Amino acid sequence: MAFKSVADPDTMYMHQAMKQPDKDEFIKAMLKEIQDQQGLIWNITHKDWQMKRKRDIRTREVKKHKARLSIDGSRMIQGVHYDQNYAPVASWNSIRTS
Repeated sequence: MAFKSVADPDTMYMHQAMKQPDKDEFIKAMLKEIQDQQGLIWNITHKDWQMKRKRDIRTREVKKHKARLSIDGSRMIQGVHYDQNYAPVASWNSIRTS
C-alpha cells in the first residue's frame, strides 16, 4: 500500500475523495488520467487511485484536482501481471529549472 501523509488533508485515496464535497472534480481528474493513458493496457488487479488537491501557494485556493493510478508492484509476479519493465519519464512541466 502506498504511503499517505497524515498532515496533508489534500492527499487522499479514492474512497476518501468520494466522500468530499468536491468529488465531481476528482471524478473529472480520474477521467482525464484514463484518457491520457488510453494507449496502455490495464490488466492489473492491485491498483489504487490517489487524489490530491493542488492549491495556490499564496491564497491556498484550490487550483486543480489531480488523480493518479498507483500500482502495488510488490504483489505482482513477472509473467502473470507483467512481461515488461516500465520506466516512468518526467514531463517538462514537472522539472524545476530555477
